Amino acid sequence: KILHIGNTAGTGDLQIYHDTNHSYVKDVGTGDLIIQTQGGGINLKYGSDMMIYCQPSNKVELNYANSPKLATTNTGISVTGNIIQSGNLNVNDSQYLYIGNSGDLRMHHDQANTINYINSQNGNLRIQQGGLTIIQTVGQGAKLYYGGNEKLATTGGGVNITGVCTATSFSGDGSALSGISIGITTEQVTPSSNVAT
Repeated sequence: KILHIGNTAGTGDLQIYHDTNHSYVKDVGTGDLIIQTQGGGINLKYGSDMMIYCQPSNKVELNYANSPKLATTNTGISVTGNIIQSGNLNVNDSQYLYIGNSGDLRMHHDQANTINYINSQNGNLRIQQGGLTIIQTVGQGAKLYYGGNEKLATTGGGVNITGVCTATSFSGDGSALSGISIGITTEQVTPSSNVAT
């Protein structure tokens, strides 16, 4: 049997019934189906387990196994747990992707200047491959690594190199070289066809 509500001259605009398999609240008339409360929240439950909770003038909360997983907030949504997506995660131009409790790592695209930023707000920034550091920022300097070992570091006065520095050419006369105790000396550096002076 079907409970018909509204439009009593014919088929009810709102119908409530059970068809031996499922129960229905069905809107077949004009307008929207509105569930409205003037007091407390609206709860949709399976037994005692909360599935959806609507708090007046506040959040709408989706649950899994009676545990909140997604809730609306005054600024967007709050997710408890992991997010698994099959599509893209899109962030608009000049909007930030914040990582960490206080947005310690921030990424964004500056549309006006066509620049992409990765910004560490707290601590050093490391780029790794296979668990080995390739690039690391330390204070105002940067360090380059090979095989996890530091090879070049920028300083306030220039760069420090650990290991052998190989170059295809040399610019200058070498007169400002210092700290050379063996091997080539400043007197042995003479201009040649591949040396710019």
